[in-house]
Amino acid sequence: MCTHMCFSILHISDLHRDLSDEINNRWLLDSLDADFRQFEFQTPAIQRPSLCIVSGDLVFGVRAGAADAEDELVRQYAQAEEFLIDLAERFFSGDREKVVILPGNHDVSYNDVMASAAKIVIPTDPKMQAELVRELFSPNPKLRWSWNELCFYKITDYDRYLKRLRHFANTYGRFYKGQRTYPLEPDKQFDVFDFPEHSFCVAALNSCFNNDPLRRGGAFHPVALTEVCRLLRQPTRAGWLTAATWHHNLTGGPNADDYLDPDLPPENSTSQSWSSLGPEATSIGCNETLYGSNTGAFWLQLFPEGAV
Repeated sequence: MCTHMCFSILHISDLHRDLSDEINNRWLLDSLDADFRQFEFQTPAIQRPSLCIVSGDLVFGVRAGAADAEDELVRQYAQAEEFLIDLAERFFSGDREKVVILPGNHDVSYNDVMASAAKIVIPTDPKMQAELVRELFSPNPKLRWSWNELCFYKITDYDRYLKRLRHFANTYGRFYKGQRTYPLEPDKQFDVFDFPEHSFCVAALNSCFNNDPLRRGGAFHPVALTEVCRLLRQPTRAGWLTAATWHHNLTGGPNADDYLDPDLPPENSTSQSWSSLGPEATSIGCNETLYGSNTGAFWLQLFPEGAV
């Protein structure tokens, strides 16, 4: 039997709507509320969530070069922000700290990516062609391959490239009313949310390091991952349950490339702490992991030691 020490987490991902048939925010919230009421009658009953994790893809995104790309991206983020605010108001008494958000690949501005890149003409010299291929598959490459155009692009304006998450960062700052901010520097793109009433904390990671529509695989910045490890091991969190959350799946089909390979270390990293990242996430000091690409919504009920 669960005691007062038990609590549950609502995990939501991929909020982006079908642009041809967008679902109203109120309908989405009503659907969650109906689920809450239904689960109260389960055996054993599932508690109403004490907090929520929204693991990326707040928006659908806009194709590069669209005439209204900037305005449309602003509209989509405003819609997502309204949903997050209403979620906090309706289910968490307006406490936005109870809602953990982080970016996904759809939250990247494709326009900013392409504006930062220059098209590379494929040379006729086989040696130069081979050099381009080596660069493409090197660690942390600036080179990209476009299957649509069958050509290379190279990131030539890295400052502009880093701005591809600026709309997410702006939404993040507004949602948390300036109490939290989201840096554009990838080594700082993480956050830790403490819930001392549950002796629990969540490390929110960005798995979109060097990710864009031309390079779809997930990755963590090694400095960000190392800093999260350090923070989770602080004495103030000793004995707590800890969780890490990010966007990308850990596996993908044979034709997929949009996942985070757990067998590979973070780019430019020789750290062995990556090697056993899995369901228990013991390598980074976590009890649970929650990642969300292609996930809808589900509940996780936690039972701290001695709470059952």
